[in-house]
Amino acid sequence: MTDEVITPCSSKYISDEELISKLQDSAVVVLDCRQLGPGIKGANRVRLPKVLLHRLNAGTLPPASLCPDLSVQRKVLVISDTADPGSLADSVMKLLVDKAYDVQLSLIQADKLLAHNFELKDDLGGKDGFSVVGTLSLENLQLRENGSVVDLAEKRRAADIFPVEILPYLYLGNADTAADREILDRYNIRYIINVTRDLENSFESDSRFHYLKIAVDDSSSNNLAQYFPTAIEFIEEALRTGSTVLVHCLAGISRSVTVCLAYLMHYNGSTLDEAFDLVHKRNALIAPNFHFMGQLSEFEQQLASTNNIRKDDRKLSSNILPSTSKDG
Repeated sequence: MTDEVITPCSSKYISDEELISKLQDSAVVVLDCRQLGPGIKGANRVRLPKVLLHRLNAGTLPPASLCPDLSVQRKVLVISDTADPGSLADSVMKLLVDKAYDVQLSLIQADKLLAHNFELKDDLGGKDGFSVVGTLSLENLQLRENGSVVDLAEKRRAADIFPVEILPYLYLGNADTAADREILDRYNIRYIINVTRDLENSFESDSRFHYLKIAVDDSSSNNLAQYFPTAIEFIEEALRTGSTVLVHCLAGISRSVTVCLAYLMHYNGSTLDEAFDLVHKRNALIAPNFHFMGQLSEFEQQLASTNNIRKDDRKLSSNILPSTSKDG
């Protein structure tokens, strides 16, 4: 099969042998845009929450954010079970073609492929729900503004924006904020969530401060969502005592932002998009890695399911309450 450039509106089936060959070809980046089913070894699973899908459709999402290999490789095979207009595969194709990548699109029958080639099945990369590739690590995090590349760390220091008020009792910060006793005193910060693996709690020996350490790195291998309930309870404990909470990581743009977004969604029933927009308005430099955004999307679904169950319970309770009518 020739390496022809396929337009976003075109698609074709390729044989299992051809697909396996491309999965083993280090010169080809394979993006798996299927919505369900197990992962395929050698393919990069792409599933984007709504807030990032909006950016993809607007053409403002850097291709390397979908997969780091796209920063050096130009040959791409997009595999999917659909290429309908508006589908994830369609949006990814349009972005890559617009950026002059050499792109092919293949519609695959994954069940058939994996049934005959079970060694390709990758359960770790293919759980149902969001399994988002592409992380914005502190080493390579950059923001394109007007075509130029900006070092976010330098811009953050110049802006001197921390701490950022998310709610009157909830602040977002970075490592410097957490180590500045004057700032902590000024904002009545007595509860501190340290979302890093390596940073020490600066004032742990001071009984006035209460710490919650969430030891995770800013990478796709960490499950930050498992700590959401503990972090939410910690924040609400601070609220009950009349104290203020600081949530910080190293740079204050990914891990700590993720915890703040989870709390906002829990606190007032915000959607992920609404919570993201609120925090973004207060600090335009936020950039949770895509894996954490996927976990937030799953958390959003869990909250929606819980809220629906509570509504159903309230309806049921109202139906079985004894009548207070005097006629009864």
